[in-house]
Amino acid sequence: MTDYIDIHSHNPLSEDFCTFSVRLGVDQIPEGLRYSAGVHPWDIEKVDWNRQIELLTTLDVVAIGECGLDYTIGLDREVQKIVFQKHIDIAVERNLPLIIHSVKANAEVIEMLKKSVINNAIFHSFIGSKEQAAEIIRRGWLLSFGPHSLRSSRTVEIIKTAPISSILLESDESREGVSAIYFEVARLRNCTIEELKYNIRQNYIRIFESNI
Repeated sequence: MTDYIDIHSHNPLSEDFCTFSVRLGVDQIPEGLRYSAGVHPWDIEKVDWNRQIELLTTLDVVAIGECGLDYTIGLDREVQKIVFQKHIDIAVERNLPLIIHSVKANAEVIEMLKKSVINNAIFHSFIGSKEQAAEIIRRGWLLSFGPHSLRSSRTVEIIKTAPISSILLESDESREGVSAIYFEVARLRNCTIEELKYNIRQNYIRIFESNI
């Protein structure tokens, strides 16, 4: 296992220290892996989401999600909000980090989180405005950057300037591991790989209360 911390991976064979993301009702529950779990917005119409969310209250997860809002799909937005709210409630009740899928919906996601008492919310594969990023950071939540984030010019500017204490990194659906993301983020921030690894590790320990 490498010393690269990958907050969100869909690759069960990853050699990095990663949190494997399980789409409830679609993926099998893994054995021997650190994992998060949730009902992905894409799957709400495909699975019995009430049953899956009930299951989520008992699973040995390190985080809740990914879950959230995706306004690029045809599913009714109010239904998405109902399912997302249930995930928020479980994360609060279990005192676990919440890993958020937010596409064209950052403003609504932020408003829903503001009405909760969630401590640790992670905007996975963040793409958004500098104003949205500033609001997320101000509230003590985190931005996780992955391959999709690096394709957005406005997000690249956020990567360069965001406080290092507010950043996590991920491979998402990539099968190449997370090291390439670290190298690119280190280049953008004009820091060394070792500096970046150290700070991401400290952020991970703080959010997950884990001595890794």
